[in-house]
Amino acid sequence: MRRVLLVMTGALVPAPACSRHAPEPVPASAVPAATTEPSPASLLPFGDEPLDRPAAGDRELATKELAAAQRLDRFGANDAALEQVGKALAADPTLVEARLLRAKLLLDDGPAYEPVAALREARLAALLSPADPAALATEGLARFVLDDSARSRALLERYLALPPDQRKPGLGAAAEEALGFLALRRGDLDLAQQRFGAARELRPSRAFTCYGAAMVAGERGDLAAKERGLGEALRLDPHLLVARHERAALLQRSGRADEAVHERQVYEILRRLKDDTSLEFAQDHRGKADLWGDLAQLLNGDSRSRVERLRELALAHDDAAVAAEGSAALKDGLLAPEIAVATARAHARLGQADVARATVAALEKREPGPPKELIAALRAEVERLLAAAGARSEDRK
Repeated sequence: MRRVLLVMTGALVPAPACSRHAPEPVPASAVPAATTEPSPASLLPFGDEPLDRPAAGDRELATKELAAAQRLDRFGANDAALEQVGKALAADPTLVEARLLRAKLLLDDGPAYEPVAALREARLAALLSPADPAALATEGLARFVLDDSARSRALLERYLALPPDQRKPGLGAAAEEALGFLALRRGDLDLAQQRFGAARELRPSRAFTCYGAAMVAGERGDLAAKERGLGEALRLDPHLLVARHERAALLQRSGRADEAVHERQVYEILRRLKDDTSLEFAQDHRGKADLWGDLAQLLNGDSRSRVERLRELALAHDDAAVAAEGSAALKDGLLAPEIAVATARAHARLGQADVARATVAALEKREPGPPKELIAALRAEVERLLAAAGARSEDRK
């Protein structure tokens, strides 16, 4: 799995700690009602192989490594946090908090997204600490993402039945949201509305919760409320594919053809970027960079689209473009750490030492300040890239 220092933001999964990604929910009318008992098909394994209890290791070292991973996670540096939490588990495979953090990171939307692996981490956490509420909720959320509805529902309902002081707001919001979608799929609109309302009280900024409430409104025939809900979901997450699709259809039905055309253009780009899993497309970094650029224009300079364009340009080895566009983004006030990271790397590869080091220094001064681990790793990488660029320059002489 690729491990990069670029910060992954805008995750779309209802995972622990208020992540926002989920399987694409659909209107209740489009989904067969769930049976009261899980079918044999629903009992097929989703990472459910038998697990052995790992042997304990150096708990003190693992706890130290985990603290660094948690700082990176809070800052939004998902890839760096995932690498760091691996160090914690290498030191002590029985550290439950590290297992749960790895599960969360594996559920976040991005290159590391592996829900089956996340489920395995949650199950290991439950094996190591059966009474841990977070392990219970995390397993339920992983099963929800994997569409294991019956067991997801049972686990999440158990979690929400715990005393409030044993639950975390982020996990509680994600659990309420997931149960809302499960109720919506069963056609239980009252329960779905109640669940989405509870999720919003816990975490008002969850885009999928707004989407879910919009779908309930649509099922009740309140199209004005549905449009408001979709608009709020897209304000919170402009890349929410299902909300784009629903809004495009709603605008078309209401006769707002020009708005519908724009919405469909955005939707089609997002759909291709998310759904095209062919090897050819995966390797077409220049083509994906162009798509992200088109999306940024359609969304009035959307910062996440610009970040993803820089990521793809870097993978296409177009350091000149990354350096130019990254520097322009930073001058525009887009202080996203991932932009600074990509820009510093590009300038270093080009041998532009002063600009590369200045970019790292500017990132270090950003408030809130980035974790020292992130800056140290980036500074070391920049120096290594500058040395390599200098060696290439000498070879050409």
